[in-house]
Amino acid sequence: MTDASPAQARGPRTSFRVYLTGLSADLVGDQVWFLAVAWAATEIGGPGSAGMIIAVAGIPRLLLLLPAGVLVDRVGALPVGQMAQVIRIAVMVAALGLAALDALELVPLLCLAVLFGVGDAVRLPAASSLPPSLLPAEELVRGQGSVVTAGRAASIVAGPVSGVVLAVGGFGAAVAANLCLCLIGYLTFRSLRRHVGASPAGTSNRGVRSGFAYLRNRKDILTLLSLVAGLNIALIGPLNLGVVLRVREESWGPAALGLIIGAFGAAASAGALLLALTRAARPSPERGMIMLALGGAGIVALGLAPNVIIGVLAAAAVGLALGPAGAMLVGMVQGATDRAYIGRVMGAMSVASYGLAPLALAGFGGVAARLGVSPAFVVSGVLVGGLAILGLISPSVREISRPTLADAVSGPFPERAA
Repeated sequence: MTDASPAQARGPRTSFRVYLTGLSADLVGDQVWFLAVAWAATEIGGPGSAGMIIAVAGIPRLLLLLPAGVLVDRVGALPVGQMAQVIRIAVMVAALGLAALDALELVPLLCLAVLFGVGDAVRLPAASSLPPSLLPAEELVRGQGSVVTAGRAASIVAGPVSGVVLAVGGFGAAVAANLCLCLIGYLTFRSLRRHVGASPAGTSNRGVRSGFAYLRNRKDILTLLSLVAGLNIALIGPLNLGVVLRVREESWGPAALGLIIGAFGAAASAGALLLALTRAARPSPERGMIMLALGGAGIVALGLAPNVIIGVLAAAAVGLALGPAGAMLVGMVQGATDRAYIGRVMGAMSVASYGLAPLALAGFGGVAARLGVSPAFVVSGVLVGGLAILGLISPSVREISRPTLADAVSGPFPERAA
């Protein structure tokens, strides 16, 4: 058994609130930056250039997430996270210099966007590896509810902030604002050094291959990661492409699109916040699977909705169910993972959460083109329901709260043989 981390002895809730503050600044900064880049690229080279830069900037995220997880296990989550923030700060300083010199062109902008993507790829597994060092095991699911809520709040705040800043001062003002956010994130995370212990020795000196071997030996974690990947594949298509196609097909108009997406976002935020405020003794995998099943039913209802009102209600049901369900899955993975492998597992989690978007969109688009938009929603909803059934019948998932998440006396990472 591993001893309780220093954070747990020094007020874990306080240190976790500090973590949420820095994470929120980073999340807002992400969206401000990419909106600013898209704005600048459109002004320089048109919409095609903006799309190309955003697409290329996402390549480092996909390629570096797993190696970044290895780095987290070797060096520690907080040092790697700080390294990522230094990269982001350097990119902001360089972009601010280019804007001040009126030397902003497509090639320098593309290079800066790629470098920011490198920092983002390094930051993701590092940031998601920190909560187990800041919270006792039985609070990780609640903590993940707070993380999801912070992410949703950042999405709500970033758009208006970016619009105002770009309108007032253009690209340079947006970069200056993001530089301030990056500095807040850096200084906030720096203050966590006294709460986060050193990276554990042992298996952390190995690479990606040993991480995969660990997952093969941990059927519970592998099943949960599969559920996260399947959930993202099933959800990204309907919400990012399917809703647009459905609104156009039914001639509901742009206002309906905003209402449906807004209903999902608000309900997902509410569900995650409710999870964060729930003081259950231990997380329930069964409850998470039931939420998945309800979310799948909501996706089907959204695809078959006869009018805007039903569509809005269905989208709200999807958000209310799948917002906390996703948070529960991530929190259970964090609590079940041995400390020496947390970076690599969170790297795999990040790939499952962020790296599958092109596959999900292409798959949904292909099904919609062949079968129709509504059948594509039905397929997605059935996939989510199937994932819920898989989780319910999996003995490793049903038992995960007992041997891992419920035993918080000696810390969140009981030693297991890999």
